[in-house]
Amino acid sequence: MHRELDLLRRQQEGVFSRQQALRFHSAAYLTNKVREGKWTKILPGIFTLQGTSPTTRVRIRAAALYLGREVIVTHQTAAEVHGFAIFNDSSTHILMPPGRRLTTAGLTAHRDIVSSSDIQCVSNNLVTSPARTAVDLALQYDRLDGLAILDRAIRAHRNRSAPATLEELLAQVSRIAGKKGARKVRELLAIADPGAASPMESRVRLRCLDAELPRPDTQVRVHTPEGDKFLDLGWREYRIGLEYDSVQHHSGSDAVRRDYRRHNAISDSGWLLFYATAEQVRLRPWEFTEPIRRAIRRRS
Repeated sequence: MHRELDLLRRQQEGVFSRQQALRFHSAAYLTNKVREGKWTKILPGIFTLQGTSPTTRVRIRAAALYLGREVIVTHQTAAEVHGFAIFNDSSTHILMPPGRRLTTAGLTAHRDIVSSSDIQCVSNNLVTSPARTAVDLALQYDRLDGLAILDRAIRAHRNRSAPATLEELLAQVSRIAGKKGARKVRELLAIADPGAASPMESRVRLRCLDAELPRPDTQVRVHTPEGDKFLDLGWREYRIGLEYDSVQHHSGSDAVRRDYRRHNAISDSGWLLFYATAEQVRLRPWEFTEPIRRAIRRRS
């Protein structure tokens, strides 16, 4: 690669365009580099060097080069910038002016009307604000995913990685009153909790509330002979806990033994533990909500 093109690439988050490359190399040279796998196409006419990770910043810069202008990122890509994305999405989500069409693989266009107050500059990238981003995503997804998004946005604020306060989210919903899904988002904000440590914990909590169980606390501290342990969800009054049972947390015999010791220590402290799997949360929530309901009655 010509040193001037390499310098330009470094100034552009590692990406460069076909037009830029042709200023220093022939079309045949470019074609050979792509065929050899030395250069990787990430958008039509936009390339990176082999091994360049397609980070959010790289994808945003590639979108700007492809469109020939600065872009405003929104939805999932904005959530990645702000630190509360809950899905993996290789597409770059950008705002497009009304009347403009975009059908390029790797780019997702949104034709929303966004006021200047809802746009921020983060690390030299224009993005929709955390509150606007979270509400946009909560409108797009169902209640299970919507609550997970809102929980994560508020938790990010508490951890100082993004300024999405509950008040800002409520104000954002007020500005879209009457829009399809606005009522759903307002209802979810009423039960949002920054204590949820993962999207699945948010979904488990919503299933409990939908089953009309008492509202559980998040990240419940339990004093045990082996030290303090924390439960995903719990009802302190009844000493009942609920954990999301992820296969990832139990890989290997050492992890299983730790889980057994932890479970025994919590049980020895008078707590009754229940577990919810991903399949149960999505398809059969009654398999954990009904046993909890019966346990609450027995311990009342």
